[in-house]
Amino acid sequence: MKTELFYNTINLVGDDLEKHQIRNASQEQRILKIFNEYGELTPAEAWRFYLQHYEDIPLTSMRRGITSLTNLGFLEKTLNRRIGIYDTLNYTWKIAE
Repeated sequence: MKTELFYNTINLVGDDLEKHQIRNASQEQRILKIFNEYGELTPAEAWRFYLQHYEDIPLTSMRRGITSLTNLGFLEKTLNRRIGIYDTLNYTWKIAE
């Protein structure tokens, strides 16, 4: 199953589309590095580690990246949950086995 790493909801074409696709692929590679280094994380935890090492991205971009990497089989959602930044339980993800 092929899953897009950049969801072209703004109808980009040509060079602009390619630039965004490359940028998102780089984000996914960085997200995988975060999970490899820190282990099982909630999206907000992964986002905080990402911000310590790389450029600022919105939390929604982290969530999108985690979803894409899960759909591609690189990450898997666990049944474990931890309190998140809004005092609600959040599931954790880890590198797929």
